[in-house]
Amino acid sequence: MASANQSIPFVVSPQVVQRPEPVTQQILAFIQSTRQQIEHLEQELSEAQAGVQEALQAGADVQPGMLGAFLIVTELHTRLIVTA
Repeated sequence: MASANQSIPFVVSPQVVQRPEPVTQQILAFIQSTRQQIEHLEQELSEAQAGVQEALQAGADVQPGMLGAFLIVTELHTRLIVTA
């Protein structure tokens, strides 16, 4: 008869740690390209907003339609608001 406290050998396989996939040149190029596009779009947006702000400050009307624009003028700055 077997003892109730008998040990049974148990073999544990070593864990294999898998390395993550490498960061590809393709994703790095995508990030760099997207950053450049964003910088370009931010520049275009800044120029468009400045043009609208100058026109409104000079007294231009906003063409009738779905969108509108107005300026909020404070002592510290002038802010362009575009509404839908």
